[in-house]
Amino acid sequence: MIKKAPIIAATAILILLALSACAGNKGEVAEEDSLVHPAPTVITTRETSVPTSTAVQGNQVGNLALDFKLNNLEGKPISLSDFRGKAVLLDFWVTWCPHCQAERPLIQQIYDKSQNKDYVVLTVDILSSRPTETPTNLADFMKTNNYTFPALLDQGMAVTRSYGVKVTPTHFLIDKNGIIREIRSGPYTSESEFEESLKQISAK
Repeated sequence: MIKKAPIIAATAILILLALSACAGNKGEVAEEDSLVHPAPTVITTRETSVPTSTAVQGNQVGNLALDFKLNNLEGKPISLSDFRGKAVLLDFWVTWCPHCQAERPLIQQIYDKSQNKDYVVLTVDILSSRPTETPTNLADFMKTNNYTFPALLDQGMAVTRSYGVKVTPTHFLIDKNGIIREIRSGPYTSESEFEESLKQISAK
């Protein structure tokens, strides 16, 4: 008679190892299906005054946001520092992310309202996060859905990595002095949530 217990035990160990390997990939932007979107995580220093003159550059709340220059879909280079003096909603996303897709109408609404406000909306599409995430695909996505908000192209994912982005969408709310005041990993669920965050950083 074949002894089944050792075989079953060995099989169980192999399954556990495989599950552990999969879990280790969660949250990596470069892996096409590995993004996990739990309840939104928010880190904020809304009540803390951070003088620009003493702020350290970095990707954490309370730091001076790292400057960057990326092309938009029309090939025009755009820098974060171009908007110094205004609050900035900086949004990292990809077209294939269901949470990003669901949030895009809100992004468009906030962008439309920003035309007469003291803040700007700036989105960064993480190209190469999938082979299909290309400038052409992005342009088609924007056109099909009648989206007009600015979409910058992070071709080599250098800006994404420098900001430590692990999940999409991730939002950085930056005040008019360039200080990161809030980081939100995960989608906003309502326009009022967006407006509350923007109201806080616009007042800085």
